[in-house]
Order: sequence, then C-alpha cells, then structure tokens
Amino acid sequence: MNTQNKKIIPKIIALIVVLIIGITSILIITSLNNNDGKAKIQASTVQIERKNGSLEWYALYKVDGKNYATILDGDNSKLSQFGKIDILYNINDPNIIWRYNNTTTIIISIIIGITILISIFIVLLFTTRLNKSIV
Repeated sequence: MNTQNKKIIPKIIALIVVLIIGITSILIITSLNNNDGKAKIQASTVQIERKNGSLEWYALYKVDGKNYATILDGDNSKLSQFGKIDILYNINDPNIIWRYNNTTTIIISIIIGITILISIFIVLLFTTRLNKSIV
C-alpha cells in the first residue's frame, strides 16, 4: 500500500465515524419529538381543593367543542391559578394528555452536539498521529 492510500484511509474512517454519530443524533432527536397521534393545545390551569383537604391541579381545555378537565401530575410548582400551559392530547382520546416540554429536546441536543465535537476532536487527533507514524 502506498503512502497516499495510508493517508486517505484514516480520513475516510474519521468521516464515517462523524456521519454515524450525526445520523444517530438525528434519529434520537426525531424520536424525542415523535408526536404521532398527539395534538398540541393550550390549556388553562386551575387548582381545586378536594373534600379531604388535598389540592389538585387540573388542565382545562376544549377539543372539538367539548370541554375536558384532566388532573395534572408531576411538578406543579410553576403553575398558577387560571394560568396557561401547553399540553399534548391524544387525538383518539382527548382525556389522555402529556405536558409539552421542549426543554428536554434542547438539553439532549446540546449533549449530542458536545459529543459530536469531542468525537471529531478525537478522530482528528487519531488521524494526525496515525499520519505522523506513517510518514
């Protein structure tokens, strides 16, 4: 194998690694944003005191002219009485909801981006050292 081929092979390997990481990242982000069968809507929030003294937060929203009230689970510390919240509801059963949270996608995208940059750095470092050992 001549020296020209020995210099090209590490670059091809580096390109393949970067492409695999990029494609994997796109697939992960796409799967996180998978909203099939879900529709986004803005709901009002209301807190109701139950007979036993407990407080429950509800999302109030309207789908196809019908009113819905669904209990909100999870962290309710940022909710306010008659505030607004974005939710996703199941188009087949509007009683089923999920909180719309774009923050998770942003954080995972940043982590994936940092991983890609570190991978590129490692591959470039590897190819530089490999090229020096060949010459």
